[in-house]
Amino acid sequence: MKTISMFLAVLLLSACATVYEQRYDFHDGWRKARVQEIGPFNKLAKNYGYTCRQSPEKIEGKQGAIVGYSNGGRWRSQLMLQPEERTVKKGDLVYANILKCEEPMAPRAPD
Repeated sequence: MKTISMFLAVLLLSACATVYEQRYDFHDGWRKARVQEIGPFNKLAKNYGYTCRQSPEKIEGKQGAIVGYSNGGRWRSQLMLQPEERTVKKGDLVYANILKCEEPMAPRAPD
């Protein structure tokens, strides 16, 4: 009986740990998202607000992207820096780190 209880406890705990593609941990801030809008970072920040703080020299003249993601059943939006090594476009599916907005978004396949 003790073995079955241990097995069930491990099973339940592992069900709560979501790791996308073995790299993007939900608890570290990664979410499945879709790019909703792209444009100059400062312009998007004025329209949508910005919750991840960056130094002005890091964002000056940079492109931004608004991503939409589901969080607890509610649809939310977040302004992210556009990755320099890869351009995203409206409608792209990405992994976005909503806690560390300086992390580059990563492409993802449809579910």
